[in-house]
Amino acid sequence: MKTPIPADMLMFFIIRMDIPMIETMLDETESYVGMDYPSFIQFLEQGFARHQALGDSTVLALQGKFGPDQKAGYSFMGNKSFQPFELVLIADDQKMVIDMNTDPSFVFDANSFVIQK
Repeated sequence: MKTPIPADMLMFFIIRMDIPMIETMLDETESYVGMDYPSFIQFLEQGFARHQALGDSTVLALQGKFGPDQKAGYSFMGNKSFQPFELVLIADDQKMVIDMNTDPSFVFDANSFVIQK
């Protein structure tokens, strides 16, 4: 990813599962999480469809860590299903997304949310 993206805006549109708005923020010539632009959009569409089928109306953006060096980032889970959406965003100090990946080892920070059942 060559061009940083404002983290708050991208997370807002991911939370809302708003593909058209996400598309406006991405560069069609770049790759995201090792996928070309069309494949990445398809990855998002399939993930959002899965969450909607599980009854989620949104996904929650939560902080956590991943990988062997415990990098900090944000990932997502369904608001009703609490199922993870395997997309991790890494933001810099200026709150710009500088990297994305799909690391399944992401662990949400237990202090950043409370699930009530």
